[in-house]
Amino acid sequence: MGDNLRADLGRIHDLVHQLSQLRSNLVDAPSRFDESAADMGNKAMSAATTVFGDDWGVFRTQLVDDITKLGVFADTAAKTYAGLDADLARQIHGVLDAPPPSHRMLPTTD
Repeated sequence: MGDNLRADLGRIHDLVHQLSQLRSNLVDAPSRFDESAADMGNKAMSAATTVFGDDWGVFRTQLVDDITKLGVFADTAAKTYAGLDADLARQIHGVLDAPPPSHRMLPTTD
């Protein structure tokens, strides 16, 4: 199953960083719907803007939660891949230690 598994850890780390930035932007962005609703001058438009703002607030909260979960998943995946790679390297190094000097092949001179 894992014969052809490849993971670009650099790209995964970039993804984690980008998701973190996106999350911060969404969390830190002020909601201006209340201000906009007050400035509408029309009760129906003001009410519609308020409803839209409330809906966006709910959606934004869910979006931030989903981005957070995706970031944790990607970070965990990168750490797992890196750990597996390090474990494999240690195991290979233990099995493939250099042979004693008497068993090494010396180049022939013809």
